[in-house]
Amino acid sequence: MGGMGGMGLNTLLNQMDSLGEHVEDRWRHKVLRWFGVIRGPARNKPLVFVIGATNRPEVLDRALIRPGRLDRMLVVHEPDADGRRDIIAHYLSTKRHDPEIPMELLVNDSMGWTPIMIKTIINEALIQAHHDGREFLTYKDWLDAADERALGLKQPIRSWNLTDRREVAYHEAGHAVAARYLRPSHRLSKATIIRRGHALGYVQQRPREERTSLYARSIETQIMVSLAGHVVEDRFLDKLSTGPSSDLIGATMAAEDYVGSLAMGPTKVIVPMKKGDQPPIGPVLVAAHELLDQLYEETERLLHEKEPAIHHLAEALIARDELIGDELEEVFAEVEAAHPELLAKFERKLIQFREFAPLPNAPETWAPPPTTPEEAQQPAASMERPAWHPPRGGDARGMSPDSIPPWATH
Repeated sequence: MGGMGGMGLNTLLNQMDSLGEHVEDRWRHKVLRWFGVIRGPARNKPLVFVIGATNRPEVLDRALIRPGRLDRMLVVHEPDADGRRDIIAHYLSTKRHDPEIPMELLVNDSMGWTPIMIKTIINEALIQAHHDGREFLTYKDWLDAADERALGLKQPIRSWNLTDRREVAYHEAGHAVAARYLRPSHRLSKATIIRRGHALGYVQQRPREERTSLYARSIETQIMVSLAGHVVEDRFLDKLSTGPSSDLIGATMAAEDYVGSLAMGPTKVIVPMKKGDQPPIGPVLVAAHELLDQLYEETERLLHEKEPAIHHLAEALIARDELIGDELEEVFAEVEAAHPELLAKFERKLIQFREFAPLPNAPETWAPPPTTPEEAQQPAASMERPAWHPPRGGDARGMSPDSIPPWATH
């Protein structure tokens, strides 16, 4: 059978059905009593529950989940903030750790983690501390362990080209500056130019408060943060590299979802596509392109206003390689004290989409001319039709300007 494989599923079902052998069968018990083989009071039949767990319920065989078997689905969500606080406190109580470790930051960093993930990160944080010659873990060990699990091992480049190192520092400074001044609801937990996994550098931002809904404005600002690295390379360094490619992929996917899956663009039609599929060529891609173009212009305007912060943060990254939490706040406080204009709130422009529906007065679609009764009796291959020519006043494809949707004419 599908999903689990025939042998494995049959074995499981047989084991479930054979539970009756360990429990007194009522009908057999009655027959044996009639013949006097069994005497005495009947034992109560115990209640047996069979429980299973999976992360992929969609692949379970239907024979396994039909009524009478594993027929009740219970969804178990990740723990909320209060649950994570209790879990973290429990596992930290069994490990030596910094008594001043910020519990609220640990709770905030672990949004979406399962209890076993929290336990694993704490264990690996203690290993990080041991590698550094310490007998207790700190908040930095916690961050390093989480990054190692998500991105890979830390692998500093010892002989790094100075030009490449400077460009990566400016790239990450662009992300960090955009995140700070666009997303006050998020905090910057780390900015680094130490290679880890396939990333030469990265900036981590965490929501200050756990939310259950995502709004259009938040998606737009996240796209702008993703575009900031490309803006810095193109407008400030005057040279483009392969570095922003993954950022642009993420921004493009978010823009396509914004328009085609979340109905936050010019149409309320949801594109029926599976996760990971590309939307059809046409209005959805046109609207996503418009969204990215407008957000790119807004990101460029923001970074020009906050340019002193980009230079100051990039220099700090070049000098120190990595900035964490309070260290980032100190760097921003220094540059904001020297340039008070940075504290001015950035006012974003509203996103404007063009209509892509056909014009109300667009001509009717073409239909073949009616045939006479004589022509209807003739085979289609023997009939002669006049050659078709594009109508006057149209374009090279024979389309009248009035029949072209506005979104396709720009």
